[in-house]
Amino acid sequence: MSERNLWHICFWTGFATLILGASVLLILPKGDFIYPKGYGDPVIAFEFAQTVAEVKAAIGHDLPGWEDRLSAMKRGTRADFVFIFAFGLFTTSFFLAAFKQNGQHIFKVFATIAVLAALSDMTEDVLALHILQKVDVSAGVAWMHYFVKIKFFGLGVVGLGAAYFLIRQPRRLRKLEGLFALVGGIMTLFALLRPSQMGALFALGIILSWMAMLAYSATQSFKKQNLSSRSKSCA
Repeated sequence: MSERNLWHICFWTGFATLILGASVLLILPKGDFIYPKGYGDPVIAFEFAQTVAEVKAAIGHDLPGWEDRLSAMKRGTRADFVFIFAFGLFTTSFFLAAFKQNGQHIFKVFATIAVLAALSDMTEDVLALHILQKVDVSAGVAWMHYFVKIKFFGLGVVGLGAAYFLIRQPRRLRKLEGLFALVGGIMTLFALLRPSQMGALFALGIILSWMAMLAYSATQSFKKQNLSSRSKSCA
């Protein structure tokens, strides 16, 4: 596949990722329950749960409206599969396009890490749906957090990989985008050290990295379109 097509895929799937991510967040339950507040949203507390008690705390089990929250968590988890497909394509195509652009094989490694992050997220969702079917049963709870950690570690490395690519670009604006990606990647990995205290940083770190990647893919995608249009008009 050509570099131009890869940047097109990256931009449009990145745009879809933002829309789908916001949609999933609207579906997932919100609330102030008894889980550690450092997690931020209940879904992060749920993802890092290692016991049935922690799962119940994340959804406010036995508190008023808990059945509605459980249903919302199930719907959000199912919708998340589409989001995973979008961000998997977005991040992977970014690094494949980066490889096409400068030929450094390190970007194939980053593309592989992006795929692994998406696959880990998908496995996490499969386990999550199994757990949510019977909240009182511990099957799957002990394993889910491992895939969550792999996912966030992979997404943190994706941010660092994007930073490495962008900071090496000649234009200052690209270097600024690289700085955003760098901060986002570090923030994501830093939050992974103590998710119960800094889990709220995951979303911010990932958004910073992805916005930098999306901005660069937009310039490359539309620049290619403009150049193609000009060449056709000249012909």
